[in-house]
Amino acid sequence: MGDEEAQVDRRSEYVPGVERNTVQKIQKVLHDHNVLVHEYKMAKYRVTSDNYKVVIHANRIPHGEYEKRFNAPTTNEIDAVLVSTEQTSSRNIVIQAHDGRLTRVPDTHRFYDALEYPIFFWKGQEGYSFDIPQINPQRNVNNDPRDEVQKFRTGRYISSNEAAWRISGLSLHGRHPTVTHLAVHLPNGQWIYFTENNFRERIAAPPKTTLTAFFLLCQSDAFAKTLLYVDVPRYCTWYVSSKEWKCRLQGTPVDGWPGVKAGDALGRI
Repeated sequence: MGDEEAQVDRRSEYVPGVERNTVQKIQKVLHDHNVLVHEYKMAKYRVTSDNYKVVIHANRIPHGEYEKRFNAPTTNEIDAVLVSTEQTSSRNIVIQAHDGRLTRVPDTHRFYDALEYPIFFWKGQEGYSFDIPQINPQRNVNNDPRDEVQKFRTGRYISSNEAAWRISGLSLHGRHPTVTHLAVHLPNGQWIYFTENNFRERIAAPPKTTLTAFFLLCQSDAFAKTLLYVDVPRYCTWYVSSKEWKCRLQGTPVDGWPGVKAGDALGRI
């Protein structure tokens, strides 16, 4: 790695006006805690005897860019490989061995973010995730990272079309056709929800279900007697508040039954 003081001097020259003491502290933190720095220090003891070279396609120039900006190096050595933030093409690194074998390091590698943003991933973490603790710098305490609502709000993406749709208060989704859940149970076997104050009333007069209300409808409606239980929602609407079936007022008229209208609702048991 070379002399650390010389490294600080070289890094301080890259950005005019930067404080050398700050660069030295950052470098020491990375050298002490960043696992990728440790891996880099030990790499020379683990590499094979193959000769490697970096493959650069100098003839691939993004459309509209100045061609000499992407010239190939004129020397046999490359001091650094910089990762640009411009959206041109894939930033994969291809390493070619002496025998012609290729090894590709994609920009989607789990350590790619840690190498591109070493200050943010100062320990060499495997990329960004919502589980990274959020530290309050004033109180030096760890904010609770298990905020599921904040995770959703931070991670979601809203396009301009959806934003305008939400601002206008329009419906975000629809369901067609309507599906009505039909209860099935034995006599006096329906679910009953009660409290300490109304349990006697509920036991004496249990609330009607779609099944018991269908039996009552058949007693007073001749057309209902011709229907199967699953076909009732097509011709009748279930009113949750009054717990009863009522004939539809809109829809397609049914031949032979004046006043009866058919819809497209489905009944599911």
